[in-house]
Amino acid sequence: MFKAILLDLDDTLLSCSMDIFFPAYIGYLTRYVAHMIPPEVFVSELTRATQAMDANDGTGATNEATFAASFYPAVGYEPDELVPLFERFYAEEF
Repeated sequence: MFKAILLDLDDTLLSCSMDIFFPAYIGYLTRYVAHMIPPEVFVSELTRATQAMDANDGTGATNEATFAASFYPAVGYEPDELVPLFERFYAEEF
């Protein structure tokens, strides 16, 4: 079983066009969770939570905690309701 999935988002190891990858990735993930979270809500809140995480200066909460505090309440689910879905997406679909 994988313990981590590493993405080379800065193109230091693999050449990857984010203009192609990111919209496809977000679209695929959005469709995967659409039965639970409306697509427009998912994309909006994923973006907002990612921005909150990006603004985290590292002196307080972890990035994971910062993301969770923003994302899960906004979409109306607890982490234990969605994390297994995300894990299944990465294990079986992505």
